[in-house]
Amino acid sequence: MGGDPAKYNPEDMLGSTLSCHMLWYLHLCANAGIAVTQRYRDEPVWVNRQKMAQAGSCRQRSAQGDHTIAAGSDTARAAQIHQEVHQYCFIARSVNFLVSYEPEIEVGRGENFRQHSMLA
Repeated sequence: MGGDPAKYNPEDMLGSTLSCHMLWYLHLCANAGIAVTQRYRDEPVWVNRQKMAQAGSCRQRSAQGDHTIAAGSDTARAAQIHQEVHQYCFIARSVNFLVSYEPEIEVGRGENFRQHSMLA
């Protein structure tokens, strides 16, 4: 929305707090038996409204990202979990603008991922 791009600004700092999406997503996937096996990347995209010589406001924050799930995992369920995260993420439920996620989910090749417990 403005300022020196080489320095932190409040909008970017607010956006980084929405990383709770990733944490909840990984947790819910693990509960559903879906293993995210490689990179989880999201790039925030802000939609702002600003009038000349007036303060602006955020209208939407979407994350366009990608990740890989284990072979044999349910891709449709993995995508659905992205929508369910909003029920749990305190920050996303607390802001007055739309928070959305546009995932690209890849399925890994090779053997199915097997979860191992460190307590076993």
